[in-house]
Amino acid sequence: MPVQLSYTQRNEELLLGQVMDNSQRDTETKIARGIIKAGYGVFKAGSVAGAGTQMLDPGEVYQIPNPGAAADVDAIVTAFTTSTGVQTLSGTALNGAVGGAEMQPPRLYTATLNAHADWDATNLTLIGVDYNGQLFTELLAIPDGGNVTLTSTTLIRSITSVSVPEQSGAGGTATFGITALSTLTIADYRGVALRQPVKTTVATSSIYGYPGLTSTLVTGDYVDAESVPVLYRGPVAVFTEEAVSDGDYVYVRISAGAGGSVLGAYRNDADTASCVLVPNARFVRDAASGIAWMRQG
Repeated sequence: MPVQLSYTQRNEELLLGQVMDNSQRDTETKIARGIIKAGYGVFKAGSVAGAGTQMLDPGEVYQIPNPGAAADVDAIVTAFTTSTGVQTLSGTALNGAVGGAEMQPPRLYTATLNAHADWDATNLTLIGVDYNGQLFTELLAIPDGGNVTLTSTTLIRSITSVSVPEQSGAGGTATFGITALSTLTIADYRGVALRQPVKTTVATSSIYGYPGLTSTLVTGDYVDAESVPVLYRGPVAVFTEEAVSDGDYVYVRISAGAGGSVLGAYRNDADTASCVLVPNARFVRDAASGIAWMRQG
């Protein structure tokens, strides 16, 4: 990470994700999964079974789940009808909002079957990529008569295909989707994404040796797969949803609150349990909502 050589002490001059002084600070480099905003908290990308019990990769972090945090019963396939022949759905046949795209963090898969005699006792076959980036195959037992929601035991990063064996007729229907994102805890929190000193827009080019880049500079977000410096100990400017006072305890957003905030925003209260206390962290100086100086660790 480039060394920051100047430090402001004025709240109105702070920049999100800026380190606040030259005192000791500890950082580590992570990989962005999706968009990462500087000055917000980040969470490890494998956190989908509660308190980080599953790891996609200890080096990956995210702020906004992709897809959203809620369950979606037809996120993979919007409508399926049984047949007297084997059916394998892949590619464009995975026509839900997520389909075969990568999910970050990974989710459990669901198959919601209607009640009909055309469903026979057989096995639905899932093939895809699991939370650890490995190919997997899982069988889900279909009962006689359907009328059930099947849920995978594998945390799935992406689906390659769904195969349903021959059934008694065309009266069975189903949707294939994903479970809700499990609630995050402080065990999933990794620190604050630091500001990039300079970043060029993707659409511009011809400065700093990059072919065709123009002189347009922005303080852009980190994009998917980009390296992100994450501060877990030290002083930093963060986004705060409310006014804070010097010495206030620091809470980080783990689920959407009344204001619809993204994960990783900061406050000085739990906001009806949608934020959690950051250990050994305090706000430094009074500040209005927007940007505040926080010291953690």
